Amino acid sequence: MTMMKHVPHVAVRMESAWTDDNVARRFWNYKNSLSVEGPKCKFFMWKDDEMDEGYYKDQLRKMRFELCRKEDHNEVAKEQKKLVKLQQDREAEKEFFDMELMELKKENTLMKTYLGIAK
Repeated sequence: MTMMKHVPHVAVRMESAWTDDNVARRFWNYKNSLSVEGPKCKFFMWKDDEMDEGYYKDQLRKMRFELCRKEDHNEVAKEQKKLVKLQQDREAEKEFFDMELMELKKENTLMKTYLGIAK
């Protein structure tokens, strides 16, 4: 992130807009100018001129769309991997508890036999 000084002791940063009208258009603002909470500074200045409608602006929009689509797909894939892991863990725990239950049933049968109350 590029920083420059605008007012003493207050850093201005350069960011990029990714709206349809201002795709990849850079601008300057203060860190707190876009925050929801706290004091805000209203300083804002475009670094780049507005891009004319045409081929390059359309290509940037398409690339942004594809990137968002891939990010969404990547998030879905991550969640699917988490789900598979949880299912595997659940199955492993079920097997463990099933084995524990069998052992407890065996011990119960042995205790009943020992106490003479086995059927």
